[in-house]
Amino acid sequence: MIGRGAIGGVIASWLQAGRIEGHRLVGVMTRSGSGEAHVAALDDLLALAPDLVIEAASQDAARTYVPSVLAAGRDCLMVSVGAFSDPDFEAQCRSLCARAGPRLLISTGAIGGIDALQAMHLGGGLQAVTLTSTVHGPRLIQPWMSEQETRRLHDCEHDFIAFEGPAREAARRFPRLTNIGATIALATLGLDTVTVKLIAGPRAEAKAHLVHAVSATSELTLRLDNRVSPENPHTSALTPLSVIRYLTNANNALVIGV
Repeated sequence: MIGRGAIGGVIASWLQAGRIEGHRLVGVMTRSGSGEAHVAALDDLLALAPDLVIEAASQDAARTYVPSVLAAGRDCLMVSVGAFSDPDFEAQCRSLCARAGPRLLISTGAIGGIDALQAMHLGGGLQAVTLTSTVHGPRLIQPWMSEQETRRLHDCEHDFIAFEGPAREAARRFPRLTNIGATIALATLGLDTVTVKLIAGPRAEAKAHLVHAVSATSELTLRLDNRVSPENPHTSALTPLSVIRYLTNANNALVIGV
């Protein structure tokens, strides 16, 4: 596994406790350089010949390490799906999967309904998909924002739209908050077509996600209120459990490049 933070730590604890039948943890690459099964570098991790490498670190880590994992012929399960906002990264991953034969799996993370969205998309009649996420205002603050924008988010007293645009742009601007939008986009109309709205709320203790999709055959509305991880307010507590569910049921992931 790559990363042992709020997501990777939960997954590692389940594996090390023997709670996921048929799987065991052989190594974890972290920046801290500590912890059980720690390895110092990706080459050391790959030398352990894992059947699957789980990326549970960040978009930057995904872009840095996932292509090397695929080039080594290892299956990879990605959590930081927003990394696909970089079209070169996506093209590189698809090429490696086609050439080397590994699978790149996308965790469904902190959202549900992916199976229904894909079914709606299959008939070619999916017309529009929108994800609206309501987040506590200060959690939306980013380094690139002006002082005025930062203050508005920090002091917000009423809900307001902090961002509205394509899933690709949302993932670029808010890299720790928009993996869900990228996941939905990859499953349906693409990163440049699916719309993401980020609502800043003054008292949003949970992350509220509302998915709305319209097709020629049906209309879907799904709301999910996720409690945040106690270790990291930018991470939903559901995210690591989605990975654990994949490990116990291999039908719970999107597959890129096959």
